[in-house]
Amino acid sequence: MVARRGSGEEIDDEKMFMLGLQDCCPRCGEQLADLLNDGGDAERAQILHLLECTDTSKHASYKKKQKITAELTALKEKKQQAQLDVNSAATWSLLGGQTSQLWMLTEDQLRKQCKLSNLDVTGTREELLKRLVEYRKGQKLLAGGDDQQVTDESVPN
Repeated sequence: MVARRGSGEEIDDEKMFMLGLQDCCPRCGEQLADLLNDGGDAERAQILHLLECTDTSKHASYKKKQKITAELTALKEKKQQAQLDVNSAATWSLLGGQTSQLWMLTEDQLRKQCKLSNLDVTGTREELLKRLVEYRKGQKLLAGGDDQQVTDESVPN
């Protein structure tokens, strides 16, 4: 069997590799297809490979490659989230930025709206929404208007 070493996640990856649920060695990254060059038994080839996979330089190189891949994936996800945030803010603004549509904004955008209105920026998304709604109700009463979209006809000359 496989020597028990490393973290629980590494051991789980090794088990998945031995069961055929993973196509590359969790230690060195070698592909299962490369191990089966003679058309032999996949399960046996995987177990034998794990028993013989002791090249620490390959292990380190593969871990470094995995780390870089994970960082690139995280960066890509962060960029996608930023684009979604921009889209939701633009949609809210395009629709008139009405109180009834504050739900369209992300938590960070709600915090920015609270900050612009000199409100407390702490709390959950729901608390931020409640705070902004109450503030905007008060502003609406002071201004004597309602939550309407500004049009050319509504702007005085």
